[in-house]
Amino acid sequence: MKRAVRSALQACEPVTGYTAMPDGRILCFTHESAGDRAQLICTVEDVTDSFREIRIAHVLRDLLDNTSDAIGMADSERFGFYINKTLEGFLGVEVDQLDALKLKVDDVQPQGIGEHAVVDALALAKENDHFSSEAILHNVVTGEEHLVSQVITAHVDIISDEIIYSAIMRDISELDRYRQELVITNQQLEQMLGQSETELRQRRKEAEYSHQLWRSVVDHQLNLVLIADGSGEILFSNTIAEGVGGRELCGRNILSLIEKKWRSTFERSLAALMAGEQEHFTQEAGFDLGKDVQFVGLASVSSFVRGDGARVVTMLVADITENSRDRKRLLESQKLAATGRMAAKLAHEINNPLAGIKSAITIVSDELPPGSVAERYAGLISRELDRVGRIIKQLYGLYRPHQEDSSRVFLREVLDDCLILLGSRFRARSVSIAMVGGAKTHAKIADNSFRQVILNILSNALEACASGGVIRIRILTHGKWGVVAVRDSGHGLGDLPEESIFEPFFSTKKSNDGAGLGLGMAVSRGLVRSMGGDIRIRNRRIGSGALCVVFVPIA
Repeated sequence: MKRAVRSALQACEPVTGYTAMPDGRILCFTHESAGDRAQLICTVEDVTDSFREIRIAHVLRDLLDNTSDAIGMADSERFGFYINKTLEGFLGVEVDQLDALKLKVDDVQPQGIGEHAVVDALALAKENDHFSSEAILHNVVTGEEHLVSQVITAHVDIISDEIIYSAIMRDISELDRYRQELVITNQQLEQMLGQSETELRQRRKEAEYSHQLWRSVVDHQLNLVLIADGSGEILFSNTIAEGVGGRELCGRNILSLIEKKWRSTFERSLAALMAGEQEHFTQEAGFDLGKDVQFVGLASVSSFVRGDGARVVTMLVADITENSRDRKRLLESQKLAATGRMAAKLAHEINNPLAGIKSAITIVSDELPPGSVAERYAGLISRELDRVGRIIKQLYGLYRPHQEDSSRVFLREVLDDCLILLGSRFRARSVSIAMVGGAKTHAKIADNSFRQVILNILSNALEACASGGVIRIRILTHGKWGVVAVRDSGHGLGDLPEESIFEPFFSTKKSNDGAGLGLGMAVSRGLVRSMGGDIRIRNRRIGSGALCVVFVPIA
């Protein structure tokens, strides 16, 4: 502090500093020399109550000067009086030159702002508090142009009561090219994935909506912005978090927002950042903000050293939950489509000669003496051909699930019918059924296809149970879904990944009669999703069975 005061006074410049007193007060010292430097004037002010706001303002000023976005301010006459380092590079002008050059907003944006003239755009910002648009930013030295996305905000000067305009600008020249390439890519995807056209269109609208919000200054964007001190304590969170207790985030530690399974990795990266070993890292993690708000976020974290030597952390978090789910579904769809095409081709090649063989063996059987050895072998061949036919039928079902009109169906009635059909098999294995709920639960589904799904799930549960086992069924309504949960007392999936059960040709069965081909659950998921629902498998404790849950839209 003494060195800073001495240097400033020798240069005839005032200097301001802060210090903490033993009694907890924060004092602001302003030193300046008077006259011929023989006199030193020191002004002391108690700023204890306002120090938090001073510190935040200091951090935000440093953030403005170090951000990659261009930021500028102009007075009511449109003359610039502040630009950050990024905008200096865009314009070819330093902040100290603004007054001498009399540089106006009109000079650096000669083509106007969006479809408006500069004066009209500023008027809209004044009328609506802020104004967003794309514009061409002009370098006054080289003439180079940058396509930027900007948000202009109007403020009332607390001293002069005049309007001050501020703007934050992002160079989107590359983004504009990427956006054009994305349109072409989307068109190609729409041709390849016709069934996903509606969903892709919705994703595109959401992306465009998110992009528009991203143009706004911190408190007007969708992403969560956090500023923390060197210990990780959150000093500031933007207003996007207000609906989930965002003001309560202040004072918490950043690591407390990270879900446990991601926390150790995130903590190591954050420690390296705080130690100065790296300046920035980007990491995907699960976030839990409390009040039942959880999401998968992509966190972009950086740090810088303030003027007082303290390190500050800034974190920008984008919610990527839906994108993560979409990527997973797209991969599943591509894998199933490729497998289905192969299966359909194989089934087609086999089906024609198989039909000929079946016809021939039927003719031969009619000519054989009843009860002869040849007749018995002919019957065996016929039954084996039927088994091959069942396998081919499954292969066709994997490629092109049967489409059926939906209707209003009571879930309990479907379960009762399926249990009647499987009754003899349950009795033969001494497996009991316990079913609760669902007397009034109804859904809008394809009846026959849904029965096929339930029969497949119950058959799997039955085969998993040992003699004397129990299968528990629960039917209920959860929000917009009708839910059927089937829990068996079998051996479970062991260490196998739960999603592997839906892989085509994956099976834990050892049967060689076609029942263990491994297509049942893959086809069942396809059928349920074609009705607008989904199937999930959850492994219970190893050796304690599995839980299969079917979600279908209620009528």
